[in-house]
Amino acid sequence: MSPPLRNRSSSRRSRSPRQGSAGGLLDHLTNLEGWPLALLIALLIALCHSPLRRAGFVLDDHALVEANPLVARADLVEIFTQPWGGQSVWADPSLYRPVTIASLALERKLFGAGRAELHHGSNVVLHALATLAFLWLAVRLGVARRARVAAALLFALHPVHVEAVAGLVGRAEILAALFGFVALALLTHAGPWEGKPPSAVAPRVAAWTSAAALFLSLGSKEIAFAVPILMVALELLGRPAARGGESGWVTRAGALAPAALALVAHYLLRVNAVGSFLPQQEVQPAQNPLVELGGEARLATAVGLVTRYARLLFVPVRLAADYTGAVIQPERGLLAPRALAGALLLVVAAAVVIPPLVARIARGRVPSAAQAQVAFAAALFFFPYLVISNLVFPVGAIMAERFLYLPSAGFCLLVGMAFDAMASTRAVGSLRLASQWVGWILLLLVLAYGMRTWARCLDWRDDATLFRAAVHAQPRSARAHYLLGLTLAAQGDLDNAAAHLRRAAQLLPGFGSAWFELGRIRGTQGRYEEAEAALRNATRELPLYGPAHYNLGVALALRGRSLEAERAFRKALVCDSRHAGAWAAWAELLSRQGRWAEASVAYERAVALGRRDLEPRLEAARSALAREASAPGP
Repeated sequence: MSPPLRNRSSSRRSRSPRQGSAGGLLDHLTNLEGWPLALLIALLIALCHSPLRRAGFVLDDHALVEANPLVARADLVEIFTQPWGGQSVWADPSLYRPVTIASLALERKLFGAGRAELHHGSNVVLHALATLAFLWLAVRLGVARRARVAAALLFALHPVHVEAVAGLVGRAEILAALFGFVALALLTHAGPWEGKPPSAVAPRVAAWTSAAALFLSLGSKEIAFAVPILMVALELLGRPAARGGESGWVTRAGALAPAALALVAHYLLRVNAVGSFLPQQEVQPAQNPLVELGGEARLATAVGLVTRYARLLFVPVRLAADYTGAVIQPERGLLAPRALAGALLLVVAAAVVIPPLVARIARGRVPSAAQAQVAFAAALFFFPYLVISNLVFPVGAIMAERFLYLPSAGFCLLVGMAFDAMASTRAVGSLRLASQWVGWILLLLVLAYGMRTWARCLDWRDDATLFRAAVHAQPRSARAHYLLGLTLAAQGDLDNAAAHLRRAAQLLPGFGSAWFELGRIRGTQGRYEEAEAALRNATRELPLYGPAHYNLGVALALRGRSLEAERAFRKALVCDSRHAGAWAAWAELLSRQGRWAEASVAYERAVALGRRDLEPRLEAARSALAREASAPGP
């Protein structure tokens, strides 16, 4: 009979605290169980995320929550048969997250539109539930009490989770993790689990409810594709060996069959919604520059991201809502320090996870309790991280803090185990002296995480506050400068808006949208020379973007350069023949030149496209054309 995932010596140690020592302090910090512990975690999460009660819709929330037609209509059939954003022009047709959309649609039904603070409150509640599900999983794994409570506290308050909790789009991360933890915990009830009393849940019921949770996790976000792999890893690492004549693998295959059915059902729904068996996400170079890199540079930069993510987990400072533009520079090669460190971290993680899995499959050897615990905690980080790492396939953003929500559970579990080991009563000598400080270190770490989380939540009050914080934390983020510029322009602060837009264009060569918005602002201010320069850059970077040519034509016309303005208007109409503004501006230019026949045609097109205010000018142009035609010749 195999040992459980629980470390028995750790359990004995946790039941005998040392008074006056850090071990005793750590025991006092982690001596709560059941509902008291759950209540403490919920209260800490509510307190540290309390600034979100004043948070509004920010960043992607505007498109995916406020303006998402699937959320507004709340039709479940439509939600489960459409991609992430429905048929909207901004939607990525390769993403399929019906469970997340359904939760937002339900809240719209209950709360009404525009209630951002209630959506944020739901995210906080879901984060608390995910933390408790993570704690439940740790209990089922047999992790020592001190280790699992420390891990749960760190997971509950880790500042890197704020983006997932505060951003409504981040709900996808929370739901994927919540249902993933539940699926894994329920799987341990689907059959004997040594060291645990007989489950009150029948094995078949546990297997099917685990599969249902897996289905919901898969429908929340794509990172959940790591959960079936984790389920297999859990079986290999923690399930006892077969007894007597019991056909172990056949029995376990039967327990996992409902999960396999859930995976197939989700995949069929996904194919029906996105219209492809292997859909490729539409990755924009501005969001993920890795798609424009190749060979060693791409691999080295992707591997280097491991180091960057590790820094966020260990030292969560300089947090930002955006890491695009010049924030992440391409690595020179695989021997560059950051790439080398990232490769080492991946190798260590793989070395912890893979050997015990191979040993169980190839030789049927059940790993020791300590090895199984550490291996599964590492797997809980390793496999979800591979999904968002840009190593296997490119994802929508080169890097994002919200991506770490599920992988960080493995990190927190490893840290909790390390605290428990350091606080062990078996420590001697210098290690015993060091262990006396472990409790204080954990307490200070939890307090620091809580305060940093509270301060970070303040950034989500509105777009301007969030983008200012992003620019402050990552001043080389072109997108943060760009979005802050747009927000300031909408507020009427045109000079500061122009400064941020210019900085965005400088940081990201080829950022045509930044040049375009800068040109529009300078035109609004009557600074036509600067507007022309910016708009020429925009048309160079966005040669098929009609509004850029149109605005350039307006700037040129206002500077008295009619011939160049006419060429710009013609290019705008080549790009978009239904651009009513371009037809109207061209018609005005033609009228001033007395070219009444061409002006009449241009006015007619503008009126036909909805510019009814130009009907008097159309009549005037027709009258002038008639007078010109009836005038006696020379």
